[in-house]
Amino acid sequence: MNSDRDLLERIQLRDQQALQQLYDRYENALWKLISRCPVCIKTKERILKETFHQVWEGSPLASNMSPTTYLLQIVKERIRHYQRD
Repeated sequence: MNSDRDLLERIQLRDQQALQQLYDRYENALWKLISRCPVCIKTKERILKETFHQVWEGSPLASNMSPTTYLLQIVKERIRHYQRD
């Protein structure tokens, strides 16, 4: 089984299977956090989708923190973005 860090490294190399594996590992946990956000269900779905899109696009933050912290940071930023609108 690949570690989360290994999956992020493979994602940087454009490995779609690695992205799917990371999604499968974190979807439920991230959804629990997103579901507490006071926005409509479509926006919640968009937040989850945009989170993994940002992982796919990469970020310097990915190498500076644990994969779990990295994903939570993205989700929290996306939630703040939609709460401002």
